[in-house]
Formats: sequence, structure tokens, C-alpha cells
Amino acid sequence: MSRPTDPSKLRTGQAMLETLLALPLILLMAGGIVHFTFLFLAKVQFEHACGEVARKYVAGTLDPERFPEGIFQEFGPFKGLFSTGSITVQVLNEGIDPTPGKERSPEEELSKVRLPRGTHPLLPTPLDYGGGLWKAEARVVTPRFFLPLFRNGLVLSTEFSALRHPGRDLP
Repeated sequence: MSRPTDPSKLRTGQAMLETLLALPLILLMAGGIVHFTFLFLAKVQFEHACGEVARKYVAGTLDPERFPEGIFQEFGPFKGLFSTGSITVQVLNEGIDPTPGKERSPEEELSKVRLPRGTHPLLPTPLDYGGGLWKAEARVVTPRFFLPLFRNGLVLSTEFSALRHPGRDLP
């Protein structure tokens, strides 16, 4: 049997071989995109849950000590993306200071330009509002594709704040 001398007949399996070599890389990239989408969805859901907890705090229906449970409940159908019991909430600043970086209290700063607290009982001033600044962290269940990169899981972190009028005390 002699070898074909026609160049077009020499390349009969080249396209199939190139496809077989490139296919695992293409599938690996597609899997990475899908798993990154789940991580992005977890971050968005975490931010949304923290915002909902802040709204419940402002409405007076949630105490700051119950923020971790409230955040977990707000995950809804996405609870499976997060490690159970991994949510922590840390108080960064109780009583938000409208002048960050200053050592003076808000009352001291604003007393120069506003009437004293309680002067107008029907017109609340910024001094009448309380609130806080919190930092929340949650550990995401790492998708299998990212296990070599994140062996201990991936920690999401966000800060949220809320102001609440004193008339909105917890029931």
C-alpha cells in the first residue's frame, strides 16, 4: 500500500483531532463561567439580605442581636449557597456620627447650628435619630470547580448602616 501524495488527503483527521484537544478547555471555561455566576448571585443575594435586615431594623421589627438569623432568613431559596451558621455581624459604630473622622459627638458638632434637642417635639432633627453601622460576613459554599482555589470557602463581607427615629422602638 502506498501513501497518498495529495496534501488534502493527508489532513483528513486534523480537524477532528484539534477539536478533541480544544474541547476540554472550552468545557472547563464554560464550567468556570457557570460557577462564577453562582458566586456572583450569592454576593448579590447577601447584599440584598443585609439591606432587608436594615429595613426591618428601621421599622422596629428586628433587634441588632438577631441580625445573623434575619440575614439567613432573607436568603430565601438561596440558603443552600451559604454555610449554615457562618453569618457574623459586628458593630462598627453605634450612633452614626455625621462627621466621620472627628472625635466630637454629633450633638457637639450640630449644637452650633441647630436648636437644642427637644426644642421642637413635632419636628425631628438629625440628632433625634439613632442607628448604627455594622459589618456582616457570610461564608459561601464553594462550588466544586473552585475548590482548589478556595479550600476554606469564600467569605463575603459588606457594611450596612441604618438610622431609626427613637419613636420606632421594638415592640
